[in-house]
Amino acid sequence: MLKLLLLVVSLGIAYSIGVGNYYPYPQFTGWGCRQPVYSVNGSHSSFIGCVKPTDKLLFNQVYNNSGSYFGTTKKLITYPKRGYIRNETITGIWMFDYHRYGKGGYGRVISGGVGYKNVTIELRSYKWGAGFNFLIQIYGY
Repeated sequence: MLKLLLLVVSLGIAYSIGVGNYYPYPQFTGWGCRQPVYSVNGSHSSFIGCVKPTDKLLFNQVYNNSGSYFGTTKKLITYPKRGYIRNETITGIWMFDYHRYGKGGYGRVISGGVGYKNVTIELRSYKWGAGFNFLIQIYGY
């Protein structure tokens, strides 16, 4: 019985610190807002809103674009997709830039967002000929 209890506790601790996860796992900081565990020099990551422990992950997608030679690349992301109706209210939008040292892109909210039931996000490469690599996570209740 003690071995089973120790196994469950150790698995819970490993899960809470993100061992084995590719995606950054938010730390539990009480009943306030959760903060992502992510710091990369020169990244253009954005964290908008307040994600509470009771909120659920509504959208989780990686967007990768290699770039074009004669301009910047951009991608519009709409949540929920056209034709779908979701009833959850968005409480937080996390945009993780996986490129380092300012070579990635940046994301911005064009319409909707925190407090709404929909959002449109634009991802754009930072300079000509460069691409981007983003993880977009949308939380809500």
